[in-house]
Amino acid sequence: MPKKTSNIWQYCTVLDRTHAKCMICKQRLSYKSSITNIKRHLARKHPEVCQYVVGNGNPYHVETIEIKPGTAESEGADCGTYDESVPVENDYNLEGTTEIVTTCGTFHIIPKVVTETNADDSPETAAETSPIHAEREIKKQKTSNVWQHCTPIDREYARCNICEAVLSYRTSITNIKKHLVRKHNFEYPACGLNKIISKNSYVVFTNDDEDQSSTLQTPNESTPTKIEPVSDEGNPGFLHSYSRKRDSQSMTMKSRLDNKLLDVFIKDYQPFRIVEDVGFRSFVRSLNSCYVIPSKQQIVKCLATAYGKCLTDMKEHAQHIKECCLTTECWNSELNDGFIAVTVHFINEEFTIKSILLECLSLNVTTNIVRELQRITDEWGISEKILLAVSDNDTSVQAAMAELEWNYFGCFAHTINSMVQDVLFVMDVLLEKVKSVVVYFKTNPEASAKLEICQKSPEINGKPKKVYQDDGRWISTLRMLERFLELEEAIKQTSLLYQDTNLPQLTEDEWVMVKELSQVLKPFETVANFISLDKYTNASLVIVLTKEVDDALDEMLLNNFSSPIQDVIIKLKHTLQEQLGNVETSETLALCTYLDPRFKNLGFSSSEAAEATKHHLVELLSNKITEQSSNIGVDRIKQEPNSSFSIWQSFKKRVSEGKQPGTAKSKALIEIERYLEDELMDQHRNPLEWWREYKAIYPCMSVIAQEIMCALGTAVPSERIFSKSGYASNLRRSCLNNEEVKILTFLNSNSEIFGKKFFDV
Repeated sequence: MPKKTSNIWQYCTVLDRTHAKCMICKQRLSYKSSITNIKRHLARKHPEVCQYVVGNGNPYHVETIEIKPGTAESEGADCGTYDESVPVENDYNLEGTTEIVTTCGTFHIIPKVVTETNADDSPETAAETSPIHAEREIKKQKTSNVWQHCTPIDREYARCNICEAVLSYRTSITNIKKHLVRKHNFEYPACGLNKIISKNSYVVFTNDDEDQSSTLQTPNESTPTKIEPVSDEGNPGFLHSYSRKRDSQSMTMKSRLDNKLLDVFIKDYQPFRIVEDVGFRSFVRSLNSCYVIPSKQQIVKCLATAYGKCLTDMKEHAQHIKECCLTTECWNSELNDGFIAVTVHFINEEFTIKSILLECLSLNVTTNIVRELQRITDEWGISEKILLAVSDNDTSVQAAMAELEWNYFGCFAHTINSMVQDVLFVMDVLLEKVKSVVVYFKTNPEASAKLEICQKSPEINGKPKKVYQDDGRWISTLRMLERFLELEEAIKQTSLLYQDTNLPQLTEDEWVMVKELSQVLKPFETVANFISLDKYTNASLVIVLTKEVDDALDEMLLNNFSSPIQDVIIKLKHTLQEQLGNVETSETLALCTYLDPRFKNLGFSSSEAAEATKHHLVELLSNKITEQSSNIGVDRIKQEPNSSFSIWQSFKKRVSEGKQPGTAKSKALIEIERYLEDELMDQHRNPLEWWREYKAIYPCMSVIAQEIMCALGTAVPSERIFSKSGYASNLRRSCLNNEEVKILTFLNSNSEIFGKKFFDV
């Protein structure tokens, strides 16, 4: 084999007489007749190791290149500085040139490589570095502004700084520009020069005197484009910086995403720091890479602005209140800080009940609840319009309402809930034993598998189900007992296999008591489900549901239940009579029941209570009719013509003389009797819808119903008491600090009236 004298063999290894391998990229190359192919490979793929000697004026033809604005080269593509017309020899020397000539004698322009050197490096150190094992450090001048948003990985690939996508730019940066435009909403000006505009978060400032038609400048001569972020100072409605409204669609999308993000905090009481979590930011970026997540400070600022506008809007709504019901809710945070939320409820002209949270304030030992409640009601102008005040059975609030001389009623839902929770302590031994069995099957995979196998046996032949574990609420305890009874046979068979373990064994008497206890709790579950149909329970349900529960307990006492369960029933009945036995004596609750078209006079346990309520309603209705008649008379006097020669004057005189005293009361009795003769409405319909429909038929009674039926039987939304989701929401709310509770609770409760356009401020 002839001796290899060319310098290219420092970078290639001979495989045979026709092929060689590049020692840098391990590519197989052909050199059958000459080494031109290898030279071309090194010049194109590895210019960092190729240096060529400029010729001595040999008469070669030179090909010149004109660079036009708007092309890939003018955008600062992967290129350097050019010597466009310097001829070179047709011989290669791997020491460095800027141009190469092919076998056809035509020049092809290639980038001149600018090598970074360290002044501290000695020549000996540089000589020790092999070109095969360590590439020389090279830095190409990047003139395009796309490199402010991308980072080169090597000479062929770059990484996007926004979404971290790997992009190819072997011959030009067109691929990178397309990525920024399509994925990140960047824009390019019409001139096509080195200016790039982001729709999302940057504004471009350029020199107005710059010649837009000039050709591409060299890096040393170009005027750099200044890109600065937009400040959001003075505009709290925007969570992140946008250059300007370039199109309405993008701004609409931004506003929609901003509001959806705020819903996370307003609806679910999530902590503000979630926007700083890496996982949350990565998740949002994967959904929309253009959306910039705001900081915690920006969210707080925007929510405070929304709170101010919502407060103004709610006070405008409160000016139209005629009669209202005031409710209060108290709770403690994780740091044992006390809070009280004050809400007002009223019925508008469309017979729709509306609720406005007036204020949520913190409580401490120095807080005067009486003074605070008086201040809040005075600020909202409802002090003289409170028909009924309902609280969640907090003793300090009860005392404050009594001092204010408000008509007071304890929350019906809280009363039922606490009543059942207290009684369950009597059966604590049995319940703990059942819970131990449930926990055993939950924590023992082998026993759980055996339980499923037993359910599939021919004797049971049921669909496999798992045991249910309660979460501390009495409704959850009832669910556990019902599922426990469904799996009775399977649990008994499986327990025989684990008699020597920690699995508790229930006796037959205990199984009977479990069944009886679930039957006792069933009426209370029905009450909870019924009052959970609406956000707030109307006061008309209190008398009816109390009567139904009392009748159900009387029936159970007649059955031959076991002695412990009999004690539970007696205790429940005693507590019910003690706390809710006198509800029919409440004039407000009685009127609500009578005016409810689902119950009317049949919702009372005694005819005496129904008759007394009717007399009270006749009195109210008579006064209302008299008031309306006097208003009509005043209007007629104002409309009476000045002429004393009216042909109807004598007729009107006879009509006025023919009126008998007590007409208002007669009209009231006729309207009430007509109301009682109508059919009862379905129990699952909203009574306010009925009054909206029959408003013209009962003009006077509908006015009374609008004023009276705003009274509620519960102080808080029922889902917070009985549902698991409401229980979790209460826990998240207790983790907030004072200012967060004040703003988020206010926006959460009033979002239905205020709407969700938090950024239109």
